[in-house]
Amino acid sequence: FHPAEEINSYRLPAYHLIDIKNYLFDYNGLPTIYLETSRGCNHNCAFCSNVPLKNRWVPMSAEYSVNNIEFLYNRYNIKSFHLIDLDFFFDLERVRRFCRLLLEKGLKVSWHNQGVRVAEMFDMDDEFVQLLKESGFREFEAIGTESGSQRIVDLMGKQYKIEKAVSLNRKFARHKIPMRYNFMI
Repeated sequence: FHPAEEINSYRLPAYHLIDIKNYLFDYNGLPTIYLETSRGCNHNCAFCSNVPLKNRWVPMSAEYSVNNIEFLYNRYNIKSFHLIDLDFFFDLERVRRFCRLLLEKGLKVSWHNQGVRVAEMFDMDDEFVQLLKESGFREFEAIGTESGSQRIVDLMGKQYKIEKAVSLNRKFARHKIPMRYNFMI
């Protein structure tokens, strides 16, 4: 098995073995559950534990991920999901498929994520952002900005220019998508 084939061959988690209510938290007034749709990260940020551990990015397919959401939606009436991937947006085609599947299945969910790199956000055009919104996306939480100093950003291996990052605020503000940034101190 290739790691991606293996991870997509797993059954959905055995949610029936836990009291799911103990794993929900309030997010903007909605009972929300954490969900992972990929593991690891393919980047080499100087501060990250994934680099020495060689914890490469392994995605669950869009189909597998949406089936998991659909199960939780139908079985437990959960309609809000916090994706805890280290880099959910590494493969934008996978994200497009994920969004389209949510729409095709008629899943009226709210979802947001905690892992996105600034460099990946530059590749999100208005059509892509509109698809995110239509599928229920609400917020970028934990954008990997890390510093306001270009020298520090370069030392960390983040691969983006700070002056260009400011334009991201304008782009996502047009779509009314909130953005939260991570800074290392």
